[in-house]
Amino acid sequence: MRTDMNVMRLCSTPGCGRKIESTAQLCDECRANRPSRSADGIKENRPVGAAPSSYRDGVKLSGAERAAEDAVLKEYGSWRWKKLRPLALQKFPFCDALNCCKPSRIVDHIIPARLVIAAAQAERLFPFNPMEAFYIMENLHGLCDEHHNQKHREDKGKDWTVEIEKLLQRFRKKATG
Repeated sequence: MRTDMNVMRLCSTPGCGRKIESTAQLCDECRANRPSRSADGIKENRPVGAAPSSYRDGVKLSGAERAAEDAVLKEYGSWRWKKLRPLALQKFPFCDALNCCKPSRIVDHIIPARLVIAAAQAERLFPFNPMEAFYIMENLHGLCDEHHNQKHREDKGKDWTVEIEKLLQRFRKKATG
């Protein structure tokens, strides 16, 4: 099979139908006509601990493109997460939500991983691996798709200070001696 040939696909704009290279999302004309999110000149601020935007210049980024720019997302593709995830699913075979008996499909961070990582880095708890807090097993549980989506809607804007303090307390004791 030859890999040097340009593979073509259709533009993602509904009704366009123009052929584009497989690596592109939109044809040049649709990209030019699509309104930019920053056209009004107002910078969109993200809350602390929020993921970067999934869009650039009006085009949705793939997971790999986002992970290339975001260290936390990159961890989901790491060899360590690929080893830990099945172990966590074995530990939490059923959804952790109240009154749910569906099988777990998602290993979720109880406290958002970004916040735990930021707190651990601020305290220099894991000096040799700044992403170590991503893998704290006590911060993981299993959820079904429905409850995972519901949890993330409810988590926005929540104050996790007390929970982070409690989670990291064990590691503070180890770091001080």
